[in-house]
Amino acid sequence: MARIDPKFASRVDGQLWLAHDYGKVYATENTKNGTERLPIAASYDGSQILRTLSRSLKEPFLLLYVLVIFRGGGKEGRYQSGKLSHEELDALFGSYSEFWDSDGRHSIWLRSEADDATLVYDRHNLIYAYGPLQRFELILEALGYTETPKVSLSFRHQHCYYPEFDAFERELTTKLADRRSELHPGDENPC
Repeated sequence: MARIDPKFASRVDGQLWLAHDYGKVYATENTKNGTERLPIAASYDGSQILRTLSRSLKEPFLLLYVLVIFRGGGKEGRYQSGKLSHEELDALFGSYSEFWDSDGRHSIWLRSEADDATLVYDRHNLIYAYGPLQRFELILEALGYTETPKVSLSFRHQHCYYPEFDAFERELTTKLADRRSELHPGDENPC
């Protein structure tokens, strides 16, 4: 379970910064290049939603850890895993879900080549799903999600970073250091 202090917050009554809650919604949209995707609100426990969606996909997986704010001794960049089985991916979720859900320094990308699917859990507590969208929609509906015309980021917000997670950053970037590359344009806000 994520910490009480928010990873991603919005203003309430013009003064308080509180954890932003989108509600349990998703939308269907087209990207600039015409690809259809689902933006999915993951206000709380986004890692669990990501994990549930990934279980519907075929292995092997590639995980890309995109560190945009370094504070734990790591270096900003893209850190890619080798090929992962469902069991290896579950082990990563077991080790890092609280970090991914509680701290806004990063985004997590999962890729299944076999299903031509990509899932992106970004710093704004949104998951972008590409690939078998109907399959993903069925899973989301089973989780109590409803479709909305749009999931928007057009509000004032902030990202939070916590020192108690610095060791997790160091551990993960060290584990994936041999496959590090520089950030790409747009990595800070992958929407």
